[in-house]
Amino acid sequence: VENGHITLYGEVKYNYQKEKAEEVVESLYGVLSITNNIKIIPHTAIVITTAEVKQKIKDEFKRNARIEASKILVEVHGGKITLKGNVKNFYEKKEARMAAWSMPGVSMVVDELKVSW
Repeated sequence: VENGHITLYGEVKYNYQKEKAEEVVESLYGVLSITNNIKIIPHTAIVITTAEVKQKIKDEFKRNARIEASKILVEVHGGKITLKGNVKNFYEKKEARMAAWSMPGVSMVVDELKVSW
């Protein structure tokens, strides 16, 4: 911590843990900015396939008929998932990211989705 600027370091197994750490400190009095350098280190060497991620996204989207996963291209390289394509709104972007992050073994999600009507 320096003059209200906080930098977080460390390692966690899941993205939600990284996000929670930032959420906890952002409400502290006097915080002006946060740099979250926490690394996600998956707990096992799980191999993730493009088909598994795509299915997970489709499963998540089935809960909401307004969301369509067919326009999302998923690329998987080790623990890195890249999402490309077009979505109708920011809600769809968020849901796709959350579905990708929920896969075991994911260490990074790159969101290249574009919102278009």
